[in-house]
Amino acid sequence: MHAPQPAPPSPASFKGHYATVIQDGDLYRAYYRGYVTGYSGPYDEGNPGEITCYAESWDGHHWEFPQLDLYGIRGPEGSNLILAGESPFSHNFSPFLDTRPDVLPGERFKALAGVWQGGRGGGCAGGGGGASLPFSRATGFAGIGLGSSR
Repeated sequence: MHAPQPAPPSPASFKGHYATVIQDGDLYRAYYRGYVTGYSGPYDEGNPGEITCYAESWDGHHWEFPQLDLYGIRGPEGSNLILAGESPFSHNFSPFLDTRPDVLPGERFKALAGVWQGGRGGGCAGGGGGASLPFSRATGFAGIGLGSSR
């Protein structure tokens, strides 16, 4: 076995916070928090400038940023946003892959998200009330709804 060597810098790395990378077959999917370009409001937990961005890679080193144009706003890498304008749900966005054998293909990706704000803690899951978000199969999410936790 050879000695570990540092990897060269990625030619296009994502710019954000609290990234989660999920291997989905041969594809790596990264979900991370960014801010709306030009946001100048407060930077407290769950603020309205927070967005959830998406990137993908075939090797975990070279990242691409699909321009999804779901919200008409831009983040650090363009329009690769999968969640915006739903404060506080971009805060602590924690996606995971449900690998149970009985899970439908369009419901494999799930996430928990939000902060505790007087009952506005949150969760994302297939189905449920609250705001329905336009996640797509291209990003791993489809038919996701947000609801308050109790």
